[in-house]
Amino acid sequence: MELTIVHPIPPNEHVFIEEDLITDETENLQKSTLKDFIGNRQGVIMISKSTCPFCLELKRTLQSFGIHYIVAEADKTNKISTIQKEMHEAYGMSTFPILIIDGIKVGGCTDCKTFEFNGEFQPKLAQYITKHIPPEQKHPCFNILFFPETVNNWAVRSTGTLSMIYAVLCTAFWDHKVTKWAVLAIAIDYALRIVFGGVGSPIGMIGAALVSRIPPNFVAGPPKQFAACCGWFMTALSAALYLSGVPIGGAVMIALLIPPAAMEGLLDFCLGCWMFGYAIDFGIIPASIYRPYLNSFASKVWTWNFTHDYSVKYPEIKNEHVLLPGQTQITPVDLIRKDRFETEYKNQDVSIRHITVDFYAIPLAVAALALVFKLLADGSYAPITGEHVGHWGTRPVFQALGITSVALCGLISIAYIIKGFLW
Repeated sequence: MELTIVHPIPPNEHVFIEEDLITDETENLQKSTLKDFIGNRQGVIMISKSTCPFCLELKRTLQSFGIHYIVAEADKTNKISTIQKEMHEAYGMSTFPILIIDGIKVGGCTDCKTFEFNGEFQPKLAQYITKHIPPEQKHPCFNILFFPETVNNWAVRSTGTLSMIYAVLCTAFWDHKVTKWAVLAIAIDYALRIVFGGVGSPIGMIGAALVSRIPPNFVAGPPKQFAACCGWFMTALSAALYLSGVPIGGAVMIALLIPPAAMEGLLDFCLGCWMFGYAIDFGIIPASIYRPYLNSFASKVWTWNFTHDYSVKYPEIKNEHVLLPGQTQITPVDLIRKDRFETEYKNQDVSIRHITVDFYAIPLAVAALALVFKLLADGSYAPITGEHVGHWGTRPVFQALGITSVALCGLISIAYIIKGFLW
């Protein structure tokens, strides 16, 4: 069957919706209220926004299950604000998309992806599966450099606050001789954030450490990376002006960083993310850039909850006496947690089977001692007189130690090779 696009998707997208899986009723939503539009309908209804990346991903998810659903694009009506108000009054949310099954709200895209991860989404949709859709063979990844697809918003806000304080100090001491190097340092820090995210940035690592006790609020990474690019542009231009001998221009540029950093850190409003959203609306950035985040969000939350669930009571370790064959009296030595038979076996068996990499510490220690004697043999210069001072008799010692360390290293390497072949 030929695949065709039956509802607006940004032109740079390669996501196709099968014609018989979707019914577009945007015109009906235009003519009625949201309450009347939903009514007592049985089926899957999605209130969407045509350029929203979250709506696009939910459509793709429904298509992957072969679900027939009704969609209404709120932005194609002339009353999107009214629809959002009605959504908030009826369902407690005003963001797009919202999925409704048999008149009951399921939630937005992240809610549905969480249900999908937990295995709860498919049973809700089972009766509306109309055709089998082959599973996708490839999943796109939009990682640019090494920036994570999912970030902790608390760490981002903490980093923004620290960046604001840093910019305030640079502005306050704009004419100090050290300021130009401080501005260059934060420009490098922003460059590291663009490449690695917060884990590669000193300010980002400090910011993450400050909020490490707060449960994370996971958000999409790409808009935060774009915001870091904006910060880098401003700080890099400021550093260039400082190093070019125009400190006033550099001070003005670093001062311009204070408002967006303050809004990010104190008000949780990301100016770069806001610009990023408009870039998606205008088709400059593909809407599917959020897809990796939406498909990893639920697993990130589950992993954090699992690793921080301190209510689980694991069985306590019980100490017991392990006696060797023929032993009748217990002693404190028998009270060990590790299998004593294995311990005794290793103590009795001195074959190369038990050789480990830390054995190389022996020749390294001998080599270090040889280096000390070599320095003594070469001599040094007295700090006051400048006279060359040597130590007689040390040269043969360092030579002997050096040969010994090489021999020991060779023997251990041979033993390692034999171990590799036999075990």
